[in-house]
This record gives sequence, C-alpha cells and structure tokens, in this order.
Amino acid sequence: MKPLYLRDPARPYPRGWFCVGWSSDVTPGQAVAREFMGREVIVFRGKNGVVSVVDSHCPHLGAHFLNSGGGVVGDTLRCGFHGFRFSGDGKCVATGYGSAPPRELCVLSYKVTETHQAIFVWFDPDGGGPLWELPAESDADEWSPIVPRDFRIPVHLVDQVENTVDRGHFQHVHLGQEVEFTKKPTFGDHEFSFAVEAKQPKRVTKLFKLDAEPFVALLDAEVRGLGWIRNSITFDALGCVFRVMVFPTPRSSAFDLDFRIGFSVKDSPDGRDAARGIGALSAKLPRRWRHWLLNQMFRYASQREVDVDTRVLASRRYIAQPLLAKGDGPILLYRQWADKFYAPREVVDSRVLQLGAR
Repeated sequence: MKPLYLRDPARPYPRGWFCVGWSSDVTPGQAVAREFMGREVIVFRGKNGVVSVVDSHCPHLGAHFLNSGGGVVGDTLRCGFHGFRFSGDGKCVATGYGSAPPRELCVLSYKVTETHQAIFVWFDPDGGGPLWELPAESDADEWSPIVPRDFRIPVHLVDQVENTVDRGHFQHVHLGQEVEFTKKPTFGDHEFSFAVEAKQPKRVTKLFKLDAEPFVALLDAEVRGLGWIRNSITFDALGCVFRVMVFPTPRSSAFDLDFRIGFSVKDSPDGRDAARGIGALSAKLPRRWRHWLLNQMFRYASQREVDVDTRVLASRRYIAQPLLAKGDGPILLYRQWADKFYAPREVVDSRVLQLGAR
C-alpha cells in the first residue's frame, strides 16, 4: 500500500512526543527559544522546577517574548514589551499595569514531559492531546549519567528512523557489520521493537585491541512514535552494556532535523571478568572513570556513524514503492507504520493499517 501522507506537503510534521532539549539546557529561571515543527517556541523552567513550552510571541501585541527583553518571573513567562505574564498552561495571569488581564488572553501552550534527562513536547497537526505516554526512566541508578551529543542534519525524519530497520545498510555503511535479526520488528499502534546480533568486523576488533576473532554486539531496540528511540547494546567483550537514546526532532522544515543522542553505560552481568582488550584494561579503573572512558569512546565513534548516514540520506531520492530483496529488512512495513503519525487524526484507527511482524 502506498503511503498516503509521508510526503504530503500539506502535512509536513507528524504527531508524537519530540525532544526540544536536554533537561540540563534549561535551569530554574531560564528560558530558551527553539525551532520546532516549522515554528518557534519558548522553553522555560519556573522557579518551582517545572518546564513549560509556549509559542514564541506574546498574544497581547505580538512581541517576541525573549527578544523584547522578557524572561522568567517566578513560575511565569514575562513579555518585555508591556510586562504581561503567562503561566505554563498559557493563561495570562498579570498585566504590566496592575490591571486585570483580559479574560480570554492566552498564548498557545504545549503538553510537556521530562524523561531520560530530556524535555519532550507533544505535537499534533490536528491539535489533539497525547495518545500515549513515554516510558519513565525507572532504572536510572543502574546507568552512568547520560553524555549528550547534538547534531543538526538535513534529513527527513521518516528516513532517519527507517535506518533502524534497514538491515542491509549496516554491512555496507557501518564498518562492515553483519547484522541478523534475533527478534524481528513487531509493530504496534505507536511503537515497535526488535533485536539484532551484529558481528563486528576485524577493524573494530583492532580498534578495541581485542584478539583476532570478531566479537558480537547484541542490540535491543525500542521505538515510541518517531521521536523516541532507546537502544541497549551489550558488548560482552568489553564487559559492558551501552544505552543509546536517540531523539530526532524536525526544526524549521521537514528536512531540517535536530538529532540528539544520549550515551550511558553499565557493567554487563559478567562484567569485568569477561572483558578483553580495552575492556580489560579499563576494568582496572574505578567504576566511575571506566564508565566515563567507555562513554567517551562510544560518543566519539558516533560522529562517523552520523556523518556517513547523513551523507547518504541527505542526497537520497525517495522511492515510494521500492522493489526489495531478501536481507533489506521490513522497510515497507515500517513506512506503513510511520504513515499513521502523518495521517489526519480521524482516520487513524485499526482500519487504516494492518500491521504485523514480517
């Protein structure tokens, strides 16, 4: 079935939860502007620590909240033009004159949640509320603090997330990895998951100073909508598990993407005893230093992986109905699933897409 909405210029942005920054980007009393889904928003954190996101311009007389000299006052956002103040839910709670604010004066506000040390905003092109929630970070104490890395790339959101199920490209683009699904992608209403075994090539073995035999990485991936991806990658040879959080968000256009990645690590069940090469050397370090070193290595390696993907995806011509071969992965099934987030809300029901594992 040909996707109906994936490239519809009238509906360039999908519904879902999307990241507008790391929690550490906005401290209490601070406000920052962000490009988001073809518009600009203000992300601010009140003195109470709660994050809010509203439209960038004051609805009173149209001034930009921050460019007018405004900012956070208490738990509100103040416009510098006339001193009008707005709460996180968008209501005008005070004027700059001490008079009662107009009863219906409101700025557009967005639903916000914080998880995995990042700030997420719900977006719906039809103006509807959240249809699902993001998983809470219930096991944060097991992992090292997240080490962030931010990219801005000229890639369509659907193409970027499609890479996760494009099995064939790993061997030819990403260091020659041989990838096999150990759990085929299964698609739900707003999520999908899968697991792969990735046999690492000799050059990766040499990079980590391991023995001549290639080692295997085990990856478990969980995707919620198009803006939240959690990967757990077990490297027994290094004695650790990496968690790689990936948060892509459209900015000024459908082909302008904020691509945020967060890295954290913990020791694998067999831990340091099973580690070889650099893993064994780092095992001699205190746990905190070991995790910092492994995180930095993975963070550094991510630069090349993002660069090569971006070079391909940014120059790729979109083929709506590709003729696929065995080994490509469930690309058409993924596109059917992704199409739901662009479709008008009233047609997103069980009759639109019939999804299952392939």
